[in-house]
Formats: sequence, structure tokens, C-alpha cells
Amino acid sequence: MNEKLNAIVEWNPNALDEARALDEYFATEKTVKGPLHGIPVTIKEMAGVKGFKQTSGAPALKDFTPVGDSTVAARLKAAGAIVLGTTNNMELGLAFDSDNHLYGRTKNPYDLNRTAGGSSGGEGAIIAAGGSPLGIGTDLGGSIRVPSHFCGIVGLKPTQNSVSLFHHGALGVEMLTGFLPSMINTGPMARYVSDIELALEIISGADFEDPFCHALPYKRPAESPLPKRVAYFTTDNLIPAVHPSVQQAVRTVAELLANEGVQVTEAMPAEFPSSSDMMFRAFAIDGAIGAKTVLSMGQKPPTPPVARLLADIDSKSLVLDTREQLTQLQSVITSFRKKMLAFFKDYDALILPPCAHPACLPVDVCSDESGQHNVIAAFRFTYAWNVASLPSLVVGAVGTGTEDFEGLPVGVQIVFPPFHEPTAFAIARLLEEKIPSVRSLRPLL
Repeated sequence: MNEKLNAIVEWNPNALDEARALDEYFATEKTVKGPLHGIPVTIKEMAGVKGFKQTSGAPALKDFTPVGDSTVAARLKAAGAIVLGTTNNMELGLAFDSDNHLYGRTKNPYDLNRTAGGSSGGEGAIIAAGGSPLGIGTDLGGSIRVPSHFCGIVGLKPTQNSVSLFHHGALGVEMLTGFLPSMINTGPMARYVSDIELALEIISGADFEDPFCHALPYKRPAESPLPKRVAYFTTDNLIPAVHPSVQQAVRTVAELLANEGVQVTEAMPAEFPSSSDMMFRAFAIDGAIGAKTVLSMGQKPPTPPVARLLADIDSKSLVLDTREQLTQLQSVITSFRKKMLAFFKDYDALILPPCAHPACLPVDVCSDESGQHNVIAAFRFTYAWNVASLPSLVVGAVGTGTEDFEGLPVGVQIVFPPFHEPTAFAIARLLEEKIPSVRSLRPLL
């Protein structure tokens, strides 16, 4: 399986020994070590796991091995999980594919000619193919949610800073400058929402290694009723256009919620179309100097999507060089976030596309309908919420693609206010119950 997918890039040679040790523990102690006792998990290579390389797909970091576990890996292990291996990602996590000079490209299990998405594409592919029940991804602009949509699984970008970023990337949390601490996330990926919820309980909460991480761990409520008011939109009328199968998936969910007695309204935050400019400005406040420094240390040029992203940043002259510019940008982004959050005064959740299309061919990842290179145009539906600093959940396989994307899984995205994960989980559980493809759609691999 993995030989075809190229999803897991480094295996745990001691996995079976660790499993036997857990069996012996249970036989002796008559109890389990935790809620994940003996469960195999996979972790995106950008999150540090002791004994595994942590290259972030960059040749300059090919020999880097963390001295210890990331907080997320440590908490999974403490809960009894066995790390089966680490998974592939885009070079430095900077595009919606999963390709790099060290490991090559991860392929989509529904169509090996197509991308699994990125940058957490290795996780999306191996979970969709049944090779791992639970994984950890990271998300700066959709890196958890796009692979979940492309591969037909569930992926969560949780409430901002609810999960530690300690040992995220070889350069660590210390390199999270500018707006990055309020945009980047670590979150779980799985086939079923119940596994996402369990994982969030385990990995969330205060971490004194991460100064941005808050002290509120997720706790499952006794009950999670459906929300009362939900908004939805199927398209923003921008280029590239939203594929009909993606629009239909959103409508399917809206109709299902309405049939359950939820007040459903077609509405879009007025500020949503401006998120593209916001994303570039927030990310490029320093011209992406950290990424450029790492890439300059290698002997190979950046992969094409990353090279185009950096070229776009340079060509648009987004680097700030005065205090006045910085102050103005802070004001503009704060205003954007305030207005996007205010949308949820009237709605408990928002249903929208995760991407303008299902899984595309790798060559198309950075192109719009006119053939012009545009690294993030089709993915504006995910990165808008990183800029807005709002949580969101993607449920894959709500439908299947048609025409050029026939047979591929199609998901929906659920955006909700901070700390309202139970609202999203309630909607996701309804989809699992009422839409057979959410649970039954399987790749041909």
C-alpha cells in the first residue's frame, strides 16, 4: 500500500515490540495505559517524534533529529498509542501538495495520478487507505483540511492555540513570529468524528513549552445537540469557480440540517472575499525570511509550488519596512478578524466548501482557470479562517465528484466560534449517520 502512496516516510522499527510490551502490561496490571492503549497512530513529519527525522521536507534539514518528542507526540504516547511512522508533507509545509526533494510526492488513494493535498497529505492518504486510524497534522492555511477533503476523511483545525506547537518544525515554536502564532495549528485527522473528539481531549491543553498555548483542554460535554442557527454558502463567485459537485455537497448538508429543524440561512461574511489579500500580508510580514533561510541552505531549488509562493511574495512587495506599515497591517487584520467573528453573533456555525474543487492533478495545484500560476486561489475557503483565527472542521466524503473529478470524495467545511467544537462535532455526527458515503466511501487502492 505505502509503496504506491508514498505516505509514510519513516517507519517505527520497534512498533511490534512496543505492542508486545503493552500486551504484557495489560496482562500484569489488568488495566490499560490510556484511552489509546495499543492503537497505532501516524504523525506528520513536521511534528517532532523522538528517534525520527524531522526535516519538514527540506534538504538542508535532511539529518535533523529532534532531541525529544513534540508535546502532541508525547501526549499520544502517554495515552498508550504506538507511533507507527511519520508521514510526508510539502516542503516546509508551504503549499497544498505533499512533495519535496527528500521523499517525493504523496499520491491520492482514490486516484494515484492526483495529489493527496497538503501540506499534511501523507496523513490524509494513509488514513483514507486504512493504513492508520488516527493521525496528527498541522495547518497554516488548510494543511489539515484540504487533504481531508481530497482524501475523504475528517480533519480538525481546533480553537486557536488549544494544542501545543512545541517541536513543530525543526526550527521550533521560537520561529513563530508576526501573525503566525495566531494562524498556525496542530490538529487530529481520522476517518470518524468520534476519533477526532477523543484525540482532541488527549492532545489539547496547557503546555509550558509553548507560550502561546492556553490552559483550556477540550472536554467532551454530556450531550452535544445540533445548533439552532446555521449559515451556508456554496460559492463566492470568485475565480476559480467552485465545482458543481462541491456546491452540491454543501447544499446536501444545508438541506439535511433544515430537515432536522435547524434554522438554515444562505449567507456569507461580507469580508470573506478580502481574505486572499489578508493571507499574503499576514504570512509575508517579514518576506518569509525564515523559510527562505532554510531553503537557501539546501543544494536544490525549492519545489515549484514553494518557489511560486515566494516569488509571489517578492513580486507583490509585501515585506514591511516601517513601523507605520506594521501598525496599519495590525489594524487592518484586527478589524478583519473582528468582523469575521461578529458574523457568528447570528449563527452557530457556517457550512461552506473546503476548496473550489476535489483532488486535482499535481500540475494544477498552483494554477487557476486561466492557466496563470496562483498558489492559493482555489484554497481560499480554508486559509480565510487561519487569517480570521477561527476554528473549522472538514468532513470528507459527503459526496463524490463528477465530470473531471468523477468518483473522488467531496467534503464540506464547518466553521464555528472558538471553543464551540461540540457544535461542529454534532453536525459531523449527523452527517455520518444520515449520509452513507461519509462512512462507507473507500478508495480503490
